[in-house]
Amino acid sequence: MEEYNLHSTEPCELRKGENWCLGDSPVVGVLLQCGWRGNFHTETAPLIADDMRYLPNPGGKEIRVYDFVDVRMILEDMYAKLALCER
Repeated sequence: MEEYNLHSTEPCELRKGENWCLGDSPVVGVLLQCGWRGNFHTETAPLIADDMRYLPNPGGKEIRVYDFVDVRMILEDMYAKLALCER
């Protein structure tokens, strides 16, 4: 992939930057899931200490914390991207 990204020719329709995340993009799985699945909860964002521990932060903003991500959706996204290159 690194060598492919250095070439100027485009053998398939994928944007070059997109290839760095093939099969490794939980964001895809999160974005494709709906709220009714109940796979997340909200909580106050913690503080991060100098030693990288999470510390309570009662005044912090609310964040969404995903309890699980559908790996099938992540893999299907990767397979779809690979199929573009097979043309």
